[in-house]
Amino acid sequence: MVGHIWDSNLKRPLMPNEIENRLTRVFGDSQASFLSWINNPQNNVFPNTVISVCEHTRDRIKTQHGLQSSEIFS
Repeated sequence: MVGHIWDSNLKRPLMPNEIENRLTRVFGDSQASFLSWINNPQNNVFPNTVISVCEHTRDRIKTQHGLQSSEIFS
């Protein structure tokens, strides 16, 4: 299977260098720092990572509505 990253504004597939430029904007200095921002097992403290924000939100919803994990995740 072959796929292309389509740019709706340009109305064409992105060239490899354009894809690389966009990934650099997302990842910043390095892929490792980006991945640590998503989930850093050594320092996964709210609000430092995306995962910690998701877990914090989930826990608040459970507490506020008196839910058990089994009621959320089946």
